[in-house]
Amino acid sequence: MRDRIQTLPAMVFFAAVIGGCGTEPEEPPFELTEEHAVAMFTALYDVQTRAPVHESEDSVIFRCPTGGDVKIEGSVQVEVGTTVVTTLDYAVTPRGCSVTTTEGVEFELGGQLDDDLVMTITLTPPPPQATASGSIAGELNWTHGEHTGSCTVSLAFENASTSLDEPLESKYEGMLCGFEVTVDLTRYYEVTMPPH
Repeated sequence: MRDRIQTLPAMVFFAAVIGGCGTEPEEPPFELTEEHAVAMFTALYDVQTRAPVHESEDSVIFRCPTGGDVKIEGSVQVEVGTTVVTTLDYAVTPRGCSVTTTEGVEFELGGQLDDDLVMTITLTPPPPQATASGSIAGELNWTHGEHTGSCTVSLAFENASTSLDEPLESKYEGMLCGFEVTVDLTRYYEVTMPPH
């Protein structure tokens, strides 16, 4: 009887070991960091520097690197006088847009952002100077594997007067996915802004 009692703990131990062998470890929960948020947002705007796959009078579509696309729809207005004022007002709509950050993290993006930009060129007195301001606001939905989330975007920038020979510095500040961030979109506007 004593031998049987002494063997019970060993039997329970081996049963637990054998039962646990077939159980796969759970995947750790994915947490969206500030670095992830800035990287996927920047990647979304990098898509818009690619050659478009479709253009119409009021919209442009860009193919995303590994699936989906981004539709840009809106208007560009130019007013000419003693100053030249260029106003961009459009919606950025990622549609299953798959992007990979520089760190190798892949996201599929959806949602819609309202992107507004005003650039003013003062012609007199010479030399001409440019000032600009802009805002990006809306919701950005993301999927990473089996993980999903939604980000509120509220960013804005305003730069001082610069020479037309200098790039339009566009460093947006504000809230992105719950983080207070600075996002540099200077390269994006160098490619996409109308010549000034």
